[in-house]
Amino acid sequence: MSTTTYGTLDEALADIAGRSFYESARVSKVAEGYTVEDWPTDVDEYVAWAYETGAQVGDVLDHSRTHEAYERYETAGHIRYNLPVAVETIEEGIPVGFTYAVAEAECLDEVEEGDQCGEDHTAGWVLIATTEGEAL
Repeated sequence: MSTTTYGTLDEALADIAGRSFYESARVSKVAEGYTVEDWPTDVDEYVAWAYETGAQVGDVLDHSRTHEAYERYETAGHIRYNLPVAVETIEEGIPVGFTYAVAEAECLDEVEEGDQCGEDHTAGWVLIATTEGEAL
């Protein structure tokens, strides 16, 4: 597991923004600034999505809206805007883990003739923020 120390929170959040799926990481406030470390998590890399309710991420600290597949985070500002509770929690000195997850549309129990239930049902993606001990 690698750990990188940054002087500012925005630098640490930019590291999170630049990550991809399968690269969960935790941001912690330390005397020198903020660390970002690879972090194994129990958060599932897939979450259910329904048109009426959106992504079903469970009881977590914070999460983004469901983004389209073509959208991506590139700056700390994207994380600050989409996960404000997570950012405030880090600023308070509580470590926060971040995991990107695929939002998959639920396949209806009643499959109508011609339904393509076996095909890709990716609705988009979400970024999920958790603290120690939280899991979906």
